[in-house]
Amino acid sequence: MEEEKPKPAKKKFRRTKRVLVFLVGFIVLLAILAQIGLWLAVGWLNSEGGQGWLQAQINAALKESGYSVKLDRFRYSLISNITLDHLEISDAQGPFAKAENVTLHIGLTTIAAKRLSVGLDIAEMDILRTPEQKQKPEKPQGVPMMEPLELPDIYFTRIVLSDISIEKLHLSEAVTGQDLILSPALSGDVLLKPDKLISNLTLAIDQPDEATLPLPDKITLKGDLMASAPALSLEKIEVTAKGYHLKGQGMADLGTDPKIDITADYAVPDLSTFAPGHPGTLAGTANLSGPIEKIAADIKAKLNMPEAAEKQIGPAEIVLMLGNVGAPEGAVDIKSTYQDLPVTLNTGFLLKDGTLALSGIKASAPEVTAHGDLKIILDGAKAHGSLDAQIKSLEPYAPLLQTDIKGSAELKLDLAAQEDKQSITANVSVKDIIYKTISLSKLNATAHLPDVTNPWPDNGEVNLSGLNAGEAMIEKLTARIVQKTESEYALNATANGTAKQPFTLTASSDLSGLKTGAPAAQNINALIETGGGKMKLTGKADQTALDLALTSKDFPLSGLPAELPAQLSGLSMNIDAALKGALDNPEAKADIALSPLKLGDENAPDVTLDIAASYKDKNAAATLSGKGEGIKTLTGNVSLPLTFAVQPYQLGLTEATPLSGKFEANLSGDKMAALVLLPGQSFEGVIRASGTLTGSMGQPAITGTVSVDDGKFIDKQSGVAMNDIIVRADLTRDSLTLSKLTATDGEEGDLKVNGSYAFGQPDAAADFKVRAKSLHLLKSHTADGKFDADLSMSGAGKKYKLSGVIKPEFINVNIPQNFGTAIPQVNIVEADKVDEHDSPLEIALDILFDMPKRLFVRGWGLDTEFGGSLDIRGTAEEPLIEGTMKSIRGTYKEFGKKFDLAKANLRFSGTIPPSPFLDILAETDAEDIKAQVNLTGPVTKPGIKMSSEPALPEDEVLAKVLFGKDMKDISPYQAIQLAQTLRRFAGGGGGGGFDPMGSVMGATGLDELNVEMSEEGGATVGAGKYLTDKVYLEVQGGGEEGSGGARIEIEVTPNISVESEVGQDAQGGAGVFWKKDY
Repeated sequence: MEEEKPKPAKKKFRRTKRVLVFLVGFIVLLAILAQIGLWLAVGWLNSEGGQGWLQAQINAALKESGYSVKLDRFRYSLISNITLDHLEISDAQGPFAKAENVTLHIGLTTIAAKRLSVGLDIAEMDILRTPEQKQKPEKPQGVPMMEPLELPDIYFTRIVLSDISIEKLHLSEAVTGQDLILSPALSGDVLLKPDKLISNLTLAIDQPDEATLPLPDKITLKGDLMASAPALSLEKIEVTAKGYHLKGQGMADLGTDPKIDITADYAVPDLSTFAPGHPGTLAGTANLSGPIEKIAADIKAKLNMPEAAEKQIGPAEIVLMLGNVGAPEGAVDIKSTYQDLPVTLNTGFLLKDGTLALSGIKASAPEVTAHGDLKIILDGAKAHGSLDAQIKSLEPYAPLLQTDIKGSAELKLDLAAQEDKQSITANVSVKDIIYKTISLSKLNATAHLPDVTNPWPDNGEVNLSGLNAGEAMIEKLTARIVQKTESEYALNATANGTAKQPFTLTASSDLSGLKTGAPAAQNINALIETGGGKMKLTGKADQTALDLALTSKDFPLSGLPAELPAQLSGLSMNIDAALKGALDNPEAKADIALSPLKLGDENAPDVTLDIAASYKDKNAAATLSGKGEGIKTLTGNVSLPLTFAVQPYQLGLTEATPLSGKFEANLSGDKMAALVLLPGQSFEGVIRASGTLTGSMGQPAITGTVSVDDGKFIDKQSGVAMNDIIVRADLTRDSLTLSKLTATDGEEGDLKVNGSYAFGQPDAAADFKVRAKSLHLLKSHTADGKFDADLSMSGAGKKYKLSGVIKPEFINVNIPQNFGTAIPQVNIVEADKVDEHDSPLEIALDILFDMPKRLFVRGWGLDTEFGGSLDIRGTAEEPLIEGTMKSIRGTYKEFGKKFDLAKANLRFSGTIPPSPFLDILAETDAEDIKAQVNLTGPVTKPGIKMSSEPALPEDEVLAKVLFGKDMKDISPYQAIQLAQTLRRFAGGGGGGGFDPMGSVMGATGLDELNVEMSEEGGATVGAGKYLTDKVYLEVQGGGEEGSGGARIEIEVTPNISVESEVGQDAQGGAGVFWKKDY
């Protein structure tokens, strides 16, 4: 049977299969051969001959660079490919870089596609320092910066950098200024074209440790390198990091005319990345362009910070222009705003030979201008040049400085560098400064510092005038310091001004050791003169010891800048004090005499106090003695342990410091009491006290006795007079016991007080009893009365209660006759009384004022007896009074008529004022009506109103009361009198409208003129005239018999007058009158 021939399709399949098998086998064979070749190559490289050959090739390639490379042990495996155990790179000084476990990965699977995949893994690499740069000879002009490239004709068209990384890259402090650990990784690919290389590379940088430098996280480069005419085209340059971002593009011509042109945009969205705690943004553009040997830069930026905006400072626009980056020269221009007004700063600069020259510095801001020129030597930071600034007004900058300030200032600085010293000459002038409560008219200061490292000038002067600080004012001050020798200075100062009263000051001293840090003052001499007295300080001091003396003669205490009681206003002081010895254990003593201590008015006798104080061996002591009229005995002393040091400063005085002392006094009360009594008050008697002082500074304990015998107290204003005052009191460590306080009123009344106060307890407790029997306490013309009282006060801490009953026997109240519809409040001003803080004690009141009768009120035409009771509650600071005093009997006289009281109530409700309130109704018959006077409202501003039954207008009622006639029947003079009375009732006084009486008085020069009508129709005319300031004459005359007369009043003192009166019938009288106004 004939064999069947294969079909053509099967033949084609078999051929394809054989080709594929061949190709796969060939690739596998190539891979095997490559692996064998690599294994053989690695084995050969590890041989002595192979290493020698490789080392020779590397050294030949690096010969021109000045570097050398050392390699140790190659290894090969199918997994890790080629591994080098150690690599070291050196220059003439030795190794500067080392690497361990360097592994090269080569991907063989893409060889057929002409793509080489390369990876490099370095386990650890150390950069020890920056390598030496070998000086290369400059290329002649016209020679290309880079020769045309000849790209190798190799098999591969694309090289893929799959993973080139360093697991741990250590940059030493010599390289970056601090130790830094990084983990960089490079990836990307490179396309190989016949005439160019196209690359797209990314470098990622990881910092395993906490970032200390603002290094980028990633850098991306994408561009072309032309080979024939060397040029670099950068399509993309991008740098990203946590705190900033940069993106740009550009080109670089590397041929015979090398130049660049690169532009980038940058942004810093959070400035706190670089300046912690200062958020803000920075954004701008940068351009580098021009020939390689002279690259110009144009950098623009906009800075915006919230904390500046809060201070009304706007965003800053910054422009930096460099003509040559290699030799920096250019200009800086900064623009911003303050309070929406422009702020500018611009200057030219040149960095050359280590000197930065700033030329044409100009700055401006609201009310501020500045200009100057500086040359700064960077090595040593020294400067030559000058700066001038003028501030026309400081007021706009008050919000920026967060304080109120006004004024103007000028500043001029001249700087010069000599060898290793920087000197400065400064001139400062300020005018019309107002800072808080301090004002200064003018200040000029000049100083020359030959070396800024020593802040003491060799010549300096300060002059100021018109310095006001509260109650102190310096009219003029001059201070000068002059260097006498290399280490000695002379300081002189003079001043005059006012602090309570005018003063002058002169001071001088020789200073040394200012440069060495061991300052000392010799020949200290300071003198202050004020109020006719002098105080002088002399001596010396250094860092180990001092020897100072303070003396004064008739120095007035009123010249001290302190508030003093009025009794001390005329006090002068003599001092003889010294402080000397080691700074850590000095000794001190002082003898002080205070005189004359004025007690009471100017006629009171003087008292002198002598104080002797000392400090030595950690113990302080003082004695006190007094002498003068009224002092039989006045002595005291105290001592305490004390640690005192000047340097280092120490004052070992605490609340636990123990005290030890004693005192004794035997005083005449009529002299000593003037220290505490008010004007118009007096006290007589003998005051004795004695005791000891123990305890501590925090809890002093006084034990002793206090007594008063034959005492007498008088208050002329209130009429209070107490006689036969006897006091017995005992002081213990923690309590005061008042065993006896008795007094009489000079009649049959008496007062008794006793109790105790335990001030040593955490909540000081008090318990006092007050009893009065028929006590004639009030004895003035305005108020006169006798009282029975049974009161007690008890409590603890700051809360007490005053309770009990007051039962007056009688009270007479005389109301002044001169009044209007508004009665002014009594306002008693105590002489020389200073403001006091609110009392820290809270005294609650619970008092019954029980007076069923015999409260007589007379005045204003009122003669009434009241009775009732009042509850007094609230506190001593704000008492609340509730109750009503009702009329028992009484009358009211007005307009020459007697009114019967239909009702009269004095109602209290709450505080005084507005209490008490009046509710009084008086009635009288006038012709055919019943006239009524209503007095209502608060006693401080009562209201008066006329009414009648049957009801008539107020003027009709008054006409009937005053004249017994209807309105139509009164005379013209009576009409005038009626109108004036109505105005007085309405509170309008006597002014306004037509005033014929006033016209007559103005024409005649009389001070008073009045016309009165009798019931029979007769008229009496009265006229008055001040003959002198103190003599007043009044004359009356009428048509009726006996209606004439004259009265003369002579003022002897403001409170005492003499009056004499004579009638038409030659009968007369005289009297002496005393008055007191409140």
